[in-house]
Amino acid sequence: MKQLSVFLENKKGSLAKITDLLTKEHIDIDAMSIADTADFGILRMVVSDYQKGYDILKANDIIVSITEVTVAMIKHEVGSLSAILEILDNENINIEYMYAFTAVSGEEAYAVFRFEDGKKGVETLKQHNVTLYSKEDFKKN
Repeated sequence: MKQLSVFLENKKGSLAKITDLLTKEHIDIDAMSIADTADFGILRMVVSDYQKGYDILKANDIIVSITEVTVAMIKHEVGSLSAILEILDNENINIEYMYAFTAVSGEEAYAVFRFEDGKKGVETLKQHNVTLYSKEDFKKN
């Protein structure tokens, strides 16, 4: 799956500008995370149309890139994420970053992973019967 990574100044209105631009183009944000420091942040988003989102942000002089990520479905119960992280650790898969969110039903959660070696991360999760999600899966839920 593709994700938008946006460089943001850590100042009032920066995030609102991004969401406003996406809203005007009818682009939904399916998941997002912000990592910040005192001066700037990185906004990571899985959106309904990453290419259109990229184009509109770029056209407005916003620093943005497209990044490959892996989205895994996890049962929303104690220990489920820990079990997946243990599998990845045992296979020496380095996670550059991740963020997670719970589905509306509350029965499942999703973890968005950025692996150092994306192919190896995906193969490992598949070998351990972890359900991986595509953009089309998000449209169904």
